[in-house]
Amino acid sequence: MFSKRVISPGKTIFSLILLSITPFFIFFIGYTLRVINQEYSLFAIDPEFSYLLSGILLGKGSFNLFIDHPGTPLIIFAAIVTRIVYLFRNASSYSEDVLQNPDQYLSALNISMIILITIVLFLVGLWIYRKTGNLPAAIFIQFSPFVAEYVFSVIERYMPEPWFMALVVILCGTTLLDIHGVFDNSKTKNKRPLIYGIIIGAGISLKFTFFPFIIAPLFIIRGMRKKLFYLAATTVSFLVFTFPLIKRGKVFFNWINSIVLHSGKHGSGKASVIDPQQFVLHLKTIIQSEKHLVYAALLASFVILVSLLPYIRKRIANKKYFYSLAGFSTALIVGILAVSKHYEPYYLIPYSLITVFLFYLSVNVLFEIFQFRKKWAEAIIYGIIALVMLLNPKNLKQHEEYLEIRKKIRSHNKTVAEEVNRLPKADALVIVVNNWNIMKEGGLMFGMLMTPAGGKKFGKQLNSIYPDTYLFKEQEALFFSWFDKPYTANELVNNYPVIHAIIKHHDENSSELLKDVFISTGLAEVNLIYSDSLNGVNINEIRSMDLGKPDSATDLLQ
Repeated sequence: MFSKRVISPGKTIFSLILLSITPFFIFFIGYTLRVINQEYSLFAIDPEFSYLLSGILLGKGSFNLFIDHPGTPLIIFAAIVTRIVYLFRNASSYSEDVLQNPDQYLSALNISMIILITIVLFLVGLWIYRKTGNLPAAIFIQFSPFVAEYVFSVIERYMPEPWFMALVVILCGTTLLDIHGVFDNSKTKNKRPLIYGIIIGAGISLKFTFFPFIIAPLFIIRGMRKKLFYLAATTVSFLVFTFPLIKRGKVFFNWINSIVLHSGKHGSGKASVIDPQQFVLHLKTIIQSEKHLVYAALLASFVILVSLLPYIRKRIANKKYFYSLAGFSTALIVGILAVSKHYEPYYLIPYSLITVFLFYLSVNVLFEIFQFRKKWAEAIIYGIIALVMLLNPKNLKQHEEYLEIRKKIRSHNKTVAEEVNRLPKADALVIVVNNWNIMKEGGLMFGMLMTPAGGKKFGKQLNSIYPDTYLFKEQEALFFSWFDKPYTANELVNNYPVIHAIIKHHDENSSELLKDVFISTGLAEVNLIYSDSLNGVNINEIRSMDLGKPDSATDLLQ
C-alpha cells in the first residue's frame, strides 16, 4: 500500500507531463474524428437530435423530455452548452437559432464533451498519483479507453457511450483509492457507500446498460447496513440524475419492462426474455471480438479461484484487492450476459473499459500472494500489458483502416449533399428518417418525433424554417407534417405540383411502397432523378399530371 507523500517540484512537473499524455491523445483522436465527420446530419441523427431538442426544452425550463436511455446528463449538458454557444451568436431566438443550425450546435456539444472527458481523465490520474504516489498505476488507469475497441468509433458521436470513458475511469479511480485506504479516515469512512452510490446512479442514468455495475461495490462495501445504504444512495442518485422521470416515470418503466420481457431489440420480438439462438450467437461474437477483455476476465477468474485456497487467502494482507476483483468480475459477467440479449458492439463499451482495471487488480492480488511489491515491477508489468494491447497489429490496422474509411465516406457524403442541393427546388420534400441523411430536416424530424409532444412544442418553428416538409411512415403509408398531422398521397399531389422524395434504396420495401402510394393516386408520375450507389440514396420526383395546377403550392398547414 502506498501512502500520500510530499513530491519534489521537479518530479511533480515530470509527472504532470506523463499524466497529460493519454488525455492529450484522447482529445486529439476525438477532435480529429469530429473534424472529419463534419455536419452531423451527414452521418448520424439517432440519438443526437433527440438530445439536442430535449436540451432546447430543458434550456427553456421544461422537464418533459426524452428519457429512453435515460440519458438525462446528456440533455443537461446540451442545455448548458447550447445556452453558452447562443450567447456568442447574433440571433433573436434561442430555439430558432438551434433549429436553424443543428449541426453547428451538435458539433459544439461533441467538442465540449471531448474536452470534459479529457479533463476528467487527467484529474483522475492526478488524483490517484497525489493520494498514492504511484505514478505507474495512475497512468495505467488513464490508459483504459485505449483497449475498448469500439470507443473510438463513437467518440465523435453525441451519445451515452463516450461518456462512460469518464465515468468508468472515475469508478475505477475511486475503487483504487478505496483500496489504498483513502476512505478509511474518520471523516470519509461513512461516506464510502454514498460516493459509490452517486457514481453508479449517474452511470445508470446515462444508459441502463450500466446497471450490472451496481454489483461491484456490494463486494467492496462491508456490512449489511452499509450495503443497504449504498443501494439507497444509488436509487436516489439515479432519480436525481433522471429528474424527467417525475413526469414520465410510467412511460420509462413500461419501456424498460418491454425491453426485458421481449426477445427483440427496443421491446420488439416475441414475448420471451431471450431468444436462445441469438443469445448464444451474440455471446460467441463478444468472445471472439473482445480478445483483451476475455484475457483479462480469464486472468481475473484464475486469480480469484487461487485466492480462495485457505493458505493463499491468508497471505493476502489487503483483501480489498480481492473483493474489488471479485466485484468487477461479477459485474462484467452479468453485463456480458445482459448485452448478449440485444447485442450491439457499442453496448459493450462500459465493460470493455474495465479491461485495464481487471488487469490492475489481478496483478496486485498476485503481488499480495507473493508478498512482493516494487513500483518498478509494477511499472514494467503495466507497461508490457499496455504495449501488448496498444501494439496489437490487428487493432492498429483496424484503427488505421477505420480512419481512412471514415475520411472517404464523409467526403463522399458531403459531395452527395452538395449535388442534391444543386437539384432544381421542388414544391415539397418527403423524407424517410434513417441514421444517415443528406438533409438536416431528417435529423430534426427524428428528434421531434422522439420528443414528448414534439410537434406541439417545435412544429410551428420548424414549419416556418423548413416549410412543406413531410415524413413518410411506412406502417401507415401516410405523410406527416411538422405538426405530426397525417396527410394522404392524394392531398400532397393535389397541393404540390412537384415533390421530391428522398429514400435509401437498400430498403426495397419502403422504396416500392413510397412509389406505389403516389402512383396509385392516378394523379402523379414518379421518376428517379438522383441515385447514389455507395450510400444507397435515391431521390424520386413526383410530378402532378394535372396540367392546370397553379405555379405555387397551397400550404396545407394553413
